[in-house]
Amino acid sequence: MNDGRWIRHRLKGYKIIMPNGSSIRIDEKMVIISRYLFENELYRRALSEGAQFSLDTEVKSIKRVEGGYKLSTEKEDFSSRFIIGADGPVSVVGNFIVAYKKRFFVAASINRVKRIDEGENYQNIFFSSEYPHGYGYIFPAGSGNFNAGVVAKGINLFMKN
Repeated sequence: MNDGRWIRHRLKGYKIIMPNGSSIRIDEKMVIISRYLFENELYRRALSEGAQFSLDTEVKSIKRVEGGYKLSTEKEDFSSRFIIGADGPVSVVGNFIVAYKKRFFVAASINRVKRIDEGENYQNIFFSSEYPHGYGYIFPAGSGNFNAGVVAKGINLFMKN
């Protein structure tokens, strides 16, 4: 796969900012990719290999059977050797097949912002007592834009106690 066309921004590494304001810098080159271009390429390749897609279809149950899985959806039942849960960070499909323990995440804020000082070209990850079971982030999105947000486990950051 030629991934060069997916690359939107090249970064020097991570900068982790601790609650007391101190930081750790990890020089590990990485890239920010276009999810849209990347996921469309994966979709195209999967179709060419015989994958079937059911968009906007709620999975009601998944059972392991010899040779794969039996799925029931709101529209139909079918069997498959493989299942791809492409339904987000708290995948319903992942929960059905117990890929991980059920988790509760709240994305309190995901924003595209302009930043005056583009800094050192690092992805910034923030740890704070404001979100004790999560982190904040800012990373360059190209053309002087940055993505910023907070992800936390088990708490609703919209509601202050």
